[in-house]
Amino acid sequence: MKALIETYRKLWSIIPLYKSNFCMIILSKIFATIASVFIPISAANIVKYLTINDYQSTSLWIFYFFLATTLKVFFYYFNYYGAAKDSQYCYTNLKQKCYDKLSTYDLEFTKTKNIDEILQATSSDIWKVVELNDNLSDVIITFIKILVVIALVATNSLFLGALVLIFSLFYLIVTCIFNNKVIEYLHKQRKYQDKIAGILIEEMESLEEMKAYNMEDKYYQHFLQANNKFCDNYGKKRRYADLQSNFSQLILELGEIAIYLVTLFLLFKGEYTVDKIVLVIGYFSMLTSDLKYMLESCIKAMINNKISVERIYDLFQYHPKKIEFGSDTTDDIEGSLEFKHVYTSYGNKKVLQDVSFVVKPKELTAIVGRSGSGKSTILNHILRLYQPTSGVILIDSKDIFSYQENIYKANVSVVTQKSLLFNMSIHDNLSLVDRNTTHQQEVCQTLGIEEEILALPQGYQTMIEENGANISTRLKQLLSIARCLLTKAEILLFDEITSSLDRETTLQVIKVLKKLAKTHTVILITHKKEVMDQVDHLIVINKGRKVADGTVESLQNDPYYLDLKNSKSLE
Repeated sequence: MKALIETYRKLWSIIPLYKSNFCMIILSKIFATIASVFIPISAANIVKYLTINDYQSTSLWIFYFFLATTLKVFFYYFNYYGAAKDSQYCYTNLKQKCYDKLSTYDLEFTKTKNIDEILQATSSDIWKVVELNDNLSDVIITFIKILVVIALVATNSLFLGALVLIFSLFYLIVTCIFNNKVIEYLHKQRKYQDKIAGILIEEMESLEEMKAYNMEDKYYQHFLQANNKFCDNYGKKRRYADLQSNFSQLILELGEIAIYLVTLFLLFKGEYTVDKIVLVIGYFSMLTSDLKYMLESCIKAMINNKISVERIYDLFQYHPKKIEFGSDTTDDIEGSLEFKHVYTSYGNKKVLQDVSFVVKPKELTAIVGRSGSGKSTILNHILRLYQPTSGVILIDSKDIFSYQENIYKANVSVVTQKSLLFNMSIHDNLSLVDRNTTHQQEVCQTLGIEEEILALPQGYQTMIEENGANISTRLKQLLSIARCLLTKAEILLFDEITSSLDRETTLQVIKVLKKLAKTHTVILITHKKEVMDQVDHLIVINKGRKVADGTVESLQNDPYYLDLKNSKSLE
């Protein structure tokens, strides 16, 4: 009970209860319940008056029976309408709130959050929890209805009332015991299900390194261990679920047999009439149906979806580190960048150690190093996504955190290896930054892609399919660069943008970047050897330290640079 109360507290802290909707659900269910309780009474009276040939009263009770069933359907219609409206309210608002919350996350969330858990929480988990308010109303009304039915049976016979109560309690206890075991193993099953998904995502993201270091067997063993745990817990959950289903059904059937035997015994003794037997059997059938619905459907869903509520709730418990920005509105940025004795740590892990370097404007600078060396952390520092533990980062001799946020974002732009193009026209994709058609055409001409765009069926109005399926990888990447240029930023950052391109296309992109470097500060993160040979300035990072810095010619004998050039894992 405490667990369920806590589940609803967490749910309502995220998405407050829509009171008018909930009242509609409760009231319609109360009226539908009253109508359904009247149905066995009507059926019993039909039998009663038929047995004494009172056809007028029989006809009247047939009308009452019809009226009760009609009203039941009528009120349940409003109940379903209210439930659907409440589900829509919960789904729409939860989706919006999850999106808004995720947009506030910083890059450190992966250290505490599993990507698959986040995907589950923002998709399937939301579908599961939207009906929890309806489940709660069902449990409240059904529980009251069960008590009323037991009381009505007891008014006809205290012994029968006690018998119905005993079987109901026995069914309740057995079902709860098995349900608790089912939930225990379901929780463990989902834990390993998330772990397996995390392993698969990690494998896909690290495919290159995994193959380079021959780690396939280790990954497989890691996967196999989690998969065996999943299968073990699934088997135990299924066993208890089957036991619960069979034993609970057995209890209800034994109860029904007992009710038949007692009522027949009372009938033979002359203490009961046929209409009372119909009434008691009708109430007991209603009670067993309600018990099964309440415990095996509503409460089970409430307990099962407790995990979903917790996952969604946990999304809102992550609070990114607040980064304070300054008030400097200087917009005339030249673009010189300097790291001065920068140290960065995540917990006890040192990521950057005493990193110092200078990047000059009008140069194509590449930051190179093995995976995990700290290249992306440097890029994220330049984007002000992290604050260094100590040291300072300067642009035009000013601390980057002294600039006003909108000024800084207008002058520092980034393109990543995953080209983010939306399912809209090329013009509309570029308009996300600048709607001016002339500006768009000028940028595309600069990048040498306008002819390719105009050769498409509808030119700039050509719709880009999902994931850019209808355009080349080269054009996708260059359109991302075009959008970056439309920002008018002085400092352009490129994170592994050639990683998925062939050699010829890579050299074409580098040619474009060298052209951009004549008027911008261009910083490129790369692992490709052919790119290293084309840049003006190389910064080599190894295990969080800057170990080499200079032109390609000056680093020809540097051991760290040579190690990168000769490494097969960088092919």
